[in-house]
Amino acid sequence: RLCQDILVMDAWAQQSCIDVLLRYCRLFFACPDRRPRDSEGDAPPAGVPEDLASFLKSLKLLLTSSSKGVTVAAVVALCYLAPSEELKGVITPWLRCLRQAPVESAQSLLVAFMPIVEAR
Repeated sequence: RLCQDILVMDAWAQQSCIDVLLRYCRLFFACPDRRPRDSEGDAPPAGVPEDLASFLKSLKLLLTSSSKGVTVAAVVALCYLAPSEELKGVITPWLRCLRQAPVESAQSLLVAFMPIVEAR
């Protein structure tokens, strides 16, 4: 239910909910790159739990949020949870946040993404 309700929450609540659900998913679901993919593309593979698929769908919708904090939280969560072939969709929202960020925030934004970039 949180995966559906996250879209109508305030920005601060969305960030907190993404953090909680990210921790839950990393703890209870397997690495996304280790499971086989269907050839259909949009349909999740047979082994993907329904709640994980719902959370990933909500995260993709939150990439267009007007709040930079929500967008960054969604990008980070997708980088950790989504399969590698789906990560192309996070580059544009991340660059939008980087472009709109003040100079003093841009460096910390880049530092926050370094572990993700190094891991991939």
